[in-house]
Amino acid sequence: MTVSLLTEPKENQEDVNNLREILDQLMQLVIDGEQSIDYRCQGFHISEPIVVLTKLFVHDKILKYVLNESSIKNMTTKSRLNVFCQLLMKFRGALASKNDLDQLLLTALFNIIWSISFHNEYIKELKSNSKFLITVKSLANDDGKDWIDKYVPKHMSSIPKAANGILWNLDENNPARTTIVLETKKQLQDDVNKTNRMRVMISYSHTDKDFCH
Repeated sequence: MTVSLLTEPKENQEDVNNLREILDQLMQLVIDGEQSIDYRCQGFHISEPIVVLTKLFVHDKILKYVLNESSIKNMTTKSRLNVFCQLLMKFRGALASKNDLDQLLLTALFNIIWSISFHNEYIKELKSNSKFLITVKSLANDDGKDWIDKYVPKHMSSIPKAANGILWNLDENNPARTTIVLETKKQLQDDVNKTNRMRVMISYSHTDKDFCH
């Protein structure tokens, strides 16, 4: 985990086959930690493997391996993606507490799901989770900037920014968008095929390389 945090994201994009065992272990720590009373497993707080995955998830192959193929046991939710959504809802009140680890965990979860939301194959599941969407919307519009931005590691975005990014990628109505963005989208709606997704947010996903170029 230490190596992943000290390495730049571009240096982490090695053959996913070489990382399978490590990724399996990270995801298993998340699964076991989520089911623990104190959210710890093997001496690690659940925030620790999740923070590492946040940095690794900027790479599409790693993200898809973890969500689709990772070898894990004792998962109680319907999917690996839902593990992250459930945790986000459980810790939605973390920023009102004084627990630094819980606040870091919530920030990491928003960033992980933002990365996931750039991939069309996971959008349906995210959009179908109404409780998850309500949670994201409530924190996307939170104006407590002083205490939200305090717990943002270098390789992550703040919770409001990540939350708004998620909502944008899911095409959800978001009152936090600026008037300019809303007017621009309205002007273009008639000319854009509804099957094409318009994104103004910066994407670090390799699946968007053609769009970005």
